[in-house]
Formats: sequence, structure tokens, C-alpha cells
Amino acid sequence: MDTPDDILREAEARLDAADRGLAEVHRELDVLIAELDELERDMDRIDVSMALGPWASIRAGLAPPLSVLAAALFFDVGAWPLGLVSTLTAAVQALLLPRLTRGGR
Repeated sequence: MDTPDDILREAEARLDAADRGLAEVHRELDVLIAELDELERDMDRIDVSMALGPWASIRAGLAPPLSVLAAALFFDVGAWPLGLVSTLTAAVQALLLPRLTRGGR
């Protein structure tokens, strides 16, 4: 049977090992935090309008009328479920259009 001193030494060794593991986790976390800060700085520098291309406003402006046209064609041929979906899509696009033209801000 182990003596109390042996049990205490074993507990201290386990505690030291756990402290070393925790210190390693803290170092990895610090590295990840630094990388995240760098990524956030990079994202601030990226111009969102350049990522969308030069025709982003044209595409956003044409989406609601094309959805209305699609809805009309679907209703005309009797595919009313697709017409309802196109109508809902047109409504959502029309409501989001002002936000899209301001760059999402």
C-alpha cells in the first residue's frame, strides 16, 4: 500500500503535468487569438464592393423584375406553386434591394 507521501508526490506530479498541458493550451490559444486579430484586420482592408465585381448593382437591380416575370410565366402555364415561390422571392428581393445597394450596411 502506498504511503501518504507517495500519494502526495504522485498528486504533485499529476498537477505539474496538468499545469504544463494548460500552459501549452494557453500558448496555442494566444497564437490563435493573434491569427484571428490579423484576419480581422485583413477583412477590414478588403473592399466588399470589389469582391462582388463591377456589375453587382445591375444584378441586384434586375433580380426583382426577373422574379416577377418568372412568377407571371409560372402562373400562366398553371404551375401556381412555382409562381407563388417566385412571387415570394420577388418580394424578398425587393425588400432587400435598398440594403444591397448600400453595400449591406
